[in-house]
Amino acid sequence: MQKNALKFLTLVLCIGVSSLYAQTTTPTVKREFKFGKISPADFEVKASGQDSAASAIKLFDVGDCYFEIGHSSGGFVYVFERHIRYKILNKNGYDLANFKVELYKSSNSSKEDLNSMDAATYNMVDGKMVTSKLNKDAKFTEEFNKNYVIKKFALPNVKEGSIIEFKYKIKSDFIFTLRGWRFQSDIPTLWSEYNVKIPEYLTYKNNLSGYYQVDHPLHQNVNATYVPGLASNAVYDKYCAANVPALKDEPYVTTMDDYIPKIEFELRATNFPGELYQDYNGSWTKIITSLSEDENFGSFINKNGYAKSVLPSILKGEKDTLASLKLIFNYVKNNLKWNNEYSKYANETNPKSIFEKKTGTSADLNLALLSLLKEAN
Repeated sequence: MQKNALKFLTLVLCIGVSSLYAQTTTPTVKREFKFGKISPADFEVKASGQDSAASAIKLFDVGDCYFEIGHSSGGFVYVFERHIRYKILNKNGYDLANFKVELYKSSNSSKEDLNSMDAATYNMVDGKMVTSKLNKDAKFTEEFNKNYVIKKFALPNVKEGSIIEFKYKIKSDFIFTLRGWRFQSDIPTLWSEYNVKIPEYLTYKNNLSGYYQVDHPLHQNVNATYVPGLASNAVYDKYCAANVPALKDEPYVTTMDDYIPKIEFELRATNFPGELYQDYNGSWTKIITSLSEDENFGSFINKNGYAKSVLPSILKGEKDTLASLKLIFNYVKNNLKWNNEYSKYANETNPKSIFEKKTGTSADLNLALLSLLKEAN
């Protein structure tokens, strides 16, 4: 829809009701959550109903995604802010105090940076709230591989009944795919909200999926200034869900990820003043070309050095196509272990690295298998 045709007719903001799993939308003031401002009522929150045995409750999880001009690149970067607060109900919820943030970097200078992190534990002691802040020696950095850095944080003094919260900010050069948002997890969530402001020069394809109702109460044009003295517009969208029950594993379901209510964003086109309209994924041909050239997808599959070295010992002269396929499949199955992480792109640029590590994401395993099958024709 063109920006001059957008008409904002109704503004309905989301608010959860007191009943734990009721869900409504009500016109009201914007919800605001301040770091460190803990209500006494937060300590009284308990799980009930179908989630009465929950180890913790997510009191709120609020995200904001917006754009600014990067200092080094001079182009758009996106900023992702998240503020999350939990009530710990029993010992099984202690792991929530160990928080990690994954940051991506490419082979060129493009990267993601963690600009800030605030975190604290809150306990009631003799009727007074005691705050335990994140210690400097409880911050860790792990170079997971050449593309991912993991920042880890461990909060102190976590007990049954504690409240913990994290608030952080990421700046990312990778505007092609914005950070998405999941509205449901394996613990009950009282409030989940994602706010996205996209410059008028960028058009994104968004995909809202899952099997729990997510409200979209706000979609409007707002004023935005990215370059001093140059006024422009942005499209502001709010998505939210109230009183979301925990998502529990079900028998015969291969991946629960398909059922999680979530939203994802992928750049469709750019239309900058004085430049031609640029379509990034308007056809399957363009998508296929992009994937085939990506170093963590098509180029990964086409690197056949490892496949050439191991296929003779795998196939042992087998000529039957189906029998060969089974031998290759079983080789991957017996030599690689899934690390329980989903991905569309391989974490490495060469299948050999995956087999040396003997573990990987869904993409690592699937693309490594494709590399072997391709070489075996």
